[in-house]
Amino acid sequence: MASVIASRYAQALFELAKQEDLLDACKEDLHVIVEGMVQYPELFALLKHPRIDKKERKDIVMKSFSGGQTYVMNFVKLLIDRNRFASIKEIEKRYQELYNEEKGIEIAYIQSALPLSDTEEKQIVDMLKAKLKKDIIAKVSIKPELIAGLRIQVAGDVLDNSASNRLQRLKEQAKNS
Repeated sequence: MASVIASRYAQALFELAKQEDLLDACKEDLHVIVEGMVQYPELFALLKHPRIDKKERKDIVMKSFSGGQTYVMNFVKLLIDRNRFASIKEIEKRYQELYNEEKGIEIAYIQSALPLSDTEEKQIVDMLKAKLKKDIIAKVSIKPELIAGLRIQVAGDVLDNSASNRLQRLKEQAKNS
């Protein structure tokens, strides 16, 4: 249920931001607010607490994030008024997904057994850009359990060229023989 609510709120803010040509500014402001909630969990708890006066919570938001885009600040006040502030992280995530769709951006989750050099990472990103014809944002993580090779997840597909995956396939083939 919460993700449906988050999607609706994110969609509404996204459409308004697009209409006003503020997609980037709203994305950044929403991200700053969510990062603030992550860094200060007690502030997040305070702002989502239904027993604290809504006016007080809105005042806290206005003072804490005063430089934000008016649309985003009003959006956050609306979330507080409707007791939906607890969904802000999901809303920001969904807004980012909508933004990426609009701008033709894909997130590539690249797992490697060993650290990748900048050149290797760039080669992977360039290959994915050419294949998908989209801009790529790489999120690289080190997973020693892969033993060797890479596992790439992008656009709903998984390319697993890791040694652990090859060993697993050999094990399954040996079982079936």
